[in-house]
Parts: sequence; structure tokens; C-alpha cells
Amino acid sequence: MSAASATTRPAPTAQPAPTPRPRTRTRPAGRPGTRVVARPERAMPRARVQVVAPSRARPKRAPFVGLIVFLLAGGLLGLLLLNTMLAQDAFTVTQLQRQVASLQDRQEALAQSVERLGAPSRLARRAHLLGMVPSQNPVFLRSSDGHVVGVPAPGGWSGVAPATQPTPPPPPVGPVEPGTTSHVDGTRQ
Repeated sequence: MSAASATTRPAPTAQPAPTPRPRTRTRPAGRPGTRVVARPERAMPRARVQVVAPSRARPKRAPFVGLIVFLLAGGLLGLLLLNTMLAQDAFTVTQLQRQVASLQDRQEALAQSVERLGAPSRLARRAHLLGMVPSQNPVFLRSSDGHVVGVPAPGGWSGVAPATQPTPPPPPVGPVEPGTTSHVDGTRQ
């Protein structure tokens, strides 16, 4: 539109504006005998309604992805540390089991040595070598009240020689031929 055409417009005539009549709505009656009330519509102009697509605020993905990666890496490192500690404990358990087996073998060897040294024939021989003689008059001490039961007397030689064990012959000096029997323990070599 140009400025010249804007000025050439005819001036509006002064006509009286019609008075707006309120519009009324009517409803059909639902039941006989009910009254229908007419409501006047608003005289105000309606605002223009415009359809707008909803805007979603998307959360940023980088912090979430970073958190997931951090949790996965932390879990993996935790599992690696746990596995390393369990493996180290397994080595310690194996070492301790070997040590227990060694100590059990030593205990058995010492128990056999005690049994061998505590045999009555060996004790009698060692006592004889130390100059001890068997007692002909045993005396006992009662532990409940400390009373001596029996009459103590010095021991003497009874004339009975202690039983001696025969000594085995010395092992052969030369090499032992296969298929021969050893004189020491009676086993075939």
C-alpha cells in the first residue's frame, strides 16, 4: 500500500453502531416440567489460541554416560583387587599347608623317637650304665596326704644281670650284590 492510496480512501460515514444483543443458548429439556435457563455469552472477544508443540528439555547425556563409565570402571577395579587378594590368600594357604605337613612329619618322628627311647629294655640298660640297681623293696608316696607307704631300704645288687639285647653284626664293607639279603634288617636289596 502506498501513501497516495492511503489518503484517497473515503472517510467512514457516521452510522450508529448496532447494539450487540447477547446471544442465548437454549437446551432441550431432558424431562418434562424442567425449566431451561438461557445463559448469555460473553461479550468479550476471545483470545486467539495457537497450537504450539511442547518443548521438552532434554537432559544432557554426557554426565550420565560419564557416571555409568565411572561405575563400570570402579566395579572392574574392585573385582580385580578382590581377585588379587584371593589369589594371594590361596598362595598363603598352600604355604601354610606345606608347613603343617612338615611339622606333622616332624611330630611323628619325635613321637617314634620317644617311644623307642622309652622302651623298658632300653631304660633298664641305660639305668645299668648309670650304676642304678633294681629295688627289692618298693616304697610308695601317697599324694593325697604325703604319707610314705612301705619301709625304705637301700637297693642292692640282686645278682640278676639285666637282659641285654643282642647287637646286630656290622654291615658288610664292600658293595652288596643284588639279590642278597642284608644282615641288618633282613630285607632283600
